[in-house]
Amino acid sequence: MGNRRGLTLIELLVSLSILGIVTAMVFSFFIYQVRQNTKINNLNELHYQAQIVNNHLNRRISQCDYFGFDESNKMVVLLTYNQSTYRYDRYDIKLKPNGDLIENYNEMANYIDDMHFERDEISNSVHYSLLFGKGNETYLIENTVFMRNIQN
Repeated sequence: MGNRRGLTLIELLVSLSILGIVTAMVFSFFIYQVRQNTKINNLNELHYQAQIVNNHLNRRISQCDYFGFDESNKMVVLLTYNQSTYRYDRYDIKLKPNGDLIENYNEMANYIDDMHFERDEISNSVHYSLLFGKGNETYLIENTVFMRNIQN
């Protein structure tokens, strides 16, 4: 009986316990990395879309002759020098796959949760804030734009 081969039940239970602990640690690390990656991707997407919308609104507002904002409907109305009227609510602009904007479509950069605009009559400027949200992440962008074409 001195030359037995194999594992005892205790050795098998100990090795399975150690394997289970190591596997749980590896999977918890993997799940943490997936969540962090999703969070970073959401923040990058919000930042990217916020910059596109900010640049677009900055250009449109600075060139407009008239600015109006309806707080209850979250509707922006811009009238430009070439008599074009641009109306934006949070559903009026959508991004093309290449990142360009499609005007008067159905969505404003896909993730705008709220928008607020204020006009300063003295300096002929517009201050706005746009709140973007995706998943559990939010991104707030604020800007002040001076209207160059206002006739006094």
